[in-house]
Amino acid sequence: MNDTQDLTDLAAIILSINSHQKHRPRTPIQVAEWIKKSLNNYSASILAEKCGLRGTTMLTQIVSILTIPEEIQSKVTWRGSLGITKTYFISKLNNEDDQGKLFNKVLGAGLTKNEVIEIVGYKKKHSEIPIED
Repeated sequence: MNDTQDLTDLAAIILSINSHQKHRPRTPIQVAEWIKKSLNNYSASILAEKCGLRGTTMLTQIVSILTIPEEIQSKVTWRGSLGITKTYFISKLNNEDDQGKLFNKVLGAGLTKNEVIEIVGYKKKHSEIPIED
């Protein structure tokens, strides 16, 4: 992060990750792509420090957005029904069909973060049981 563009990008990323305001300069997918690219040059702990984070957990959760189907990626928000933490746990499902079904449940039934965590944990232990539409 040597030149002006890198500093501008970093400032926008910091404002996007650490802001509690309604408008953030970058979307979650833009931040995830930036983090993934930056991890080629920096360790996760150094990158987290540069972003003003206490640890790497948030970086891991944000980058997980890139592992889910694109139609779900575009729906991820900083806050709201499909936030970063819910998306992170949905990404832990190995099957894209299950990810899509749980995504639809989150949006349709308004599942909480804890409900998503519980469903993912149960599905991990009982992979033969389908997630119902």
